[in-house]
Amino acid sequence: MTHLPQVDALPDAIFWDWDGTIVDSYQLLSEAHDSTLSTLGMLKLEEGEFRNYFGKERMFIFSDIYGDQMERAIDIFQSNVEEKSHLIKPMAGVIEVMRFLQESRVKLGLVTNKRRCYVGKELEHTGLNKFLPIVVCAGEASHDKPYADPLLKAIELANLPPQKHEIWYIGDTETDLKCATNAGCKSVFIEGHKDTMRLIKEYSPYISFDNYHTFKDFLVAI
Repeated sequence: MTHLPQVDALPDAIFWDWDGTIVDSYQLLSEAHDSTLSTLGMLKLEEGEFRNYFGKERMFIFSDIYGDQMERAIDIFQSNVEEKSHLIKPMAGVIEVMRFLQESRVKLGLVTNKRRCYVGKELEHTGLNKFLPIVVCAGEASHDKPYADPLLKAIELANLPPQKHEIWYIGDTETDLKCATNAGCKSVFIEGHKDTMRLIKEYSPYISFDNYHTFKDFLVAI
C-alpha cells in the first residue's frame, strides 16, 4: 500500500509524532501500564490490547484504563517509564532521514501527546534533540492531538504561516492523521498497524510508507 507521489520539491517543514513514529516505544509503554496495573491490584491488559490506546490522548488513556485510580496510576506509570526510558531506540533509518532533511534545510520539529518530562530525556538519550529544535508536548497547546492546536503551535514556532508553506506531518496512528487534516497540513503515514488499510482508505494520506529506508530513497529522488 506504499504511496509515494510525484513531488517536485522537498517541503518547507516536516513535523513528526514521537512514539511509534520516531522511536520504537510500544513495548516499553505497554509493560509500564502492566506494571502500574499490577501495583494497583488491577488486571493487566490482554495481549496486544494496548494497541487500542497507542497514540491516543493521554488523559483518555488513563481515564479509560484506570478509572477512579487514574491519579495514582499517573504517578506510578511515570516512575516506571522514567526508570526504563534509556531503553528507547530510534526507528531503523530515521536518523539518516533526519540528517538528509537537515542538510537540505528542511525545518524539523516534534508534535506529541507525550509529556515533556518523558520526551526531553528521551530526545537527549537518543541524540535526536539535535535534529528536532521545535518540540510541542502534551498540555502545551489549548488541546492535544487530534486537535490541530499543537501542530499549529509548532508551525508558529517555526515562523511558517501554513497558507504560504508546504508542511508535512508524519505519524503512525489515526490521531496523527486527524491532526494533520485538522491543521491543513499534508499527512505522511507510516504503515504497519492492523488498521492500516482502513486508515489509508478513510484519510487518503498524501504519502504512506512502511520503512524509513524507502522514505529516504523517495526524498533523495525529489
